[in-house]
Amino acid sequence: HQSSIINHQSSIVNHQSSISSIIMPTATTIIKSLASIIILPGIFMTLMGLGIVPLDEKMSDIAAPFLTPSHININIPIKPFICILGPCKILGGLSLKGIGPMPEWFARIGLIIAAVCGGYGHYVVGDAIVGPFVYFGMICSLYLIDPLTTTTTTTTDKSKSKKE
Repeated sequence: HQSSIINHQSSIVNHQSSISSIIMPTATTIIKSLASIIILPGIFMTLMGLGIVPLDEKMSDIAAPFLTPSHININIPIKPFICILGPCKILGGLSLKGIGPMPEWFARIGLIIAAVCGGYGHYVVGDAIVGPFVYFGMICSLYLIDPLTTTTTTTTDKSKSKKE
């Protein structure tokens, strides 16, 4: 009787493991697909920075705490700022899909920082911060369900170790 219980428990663990191996990649794909939407605002930011599309004044207000901080006497122009931020968002979004030169670990960090800064900018102008907060959560959740490995494993040649 005990062996049948142990076999049943083993069967449940194996089943849960197989479900997890199916769900996690699916969840990762869905989250990365949703988070890659950042490419669209990145395109429009780049076009605004280049002067091809009219500049959105609301965007200037949201970026103002970072462009003209009250405690420092600097004034960064909005167009060059979004001309840099736009392509960074594009590259970050593409990196989540495995496209482009930017490593995904770097993209995740940049997208988290962009979400936090965007949330703060929206807060300052009195907008809802739900969008940046949800985006922040999506990117952070990737660290739980799709952790990146930053170390490399080395394999040893068994024939060499036997000789020594």
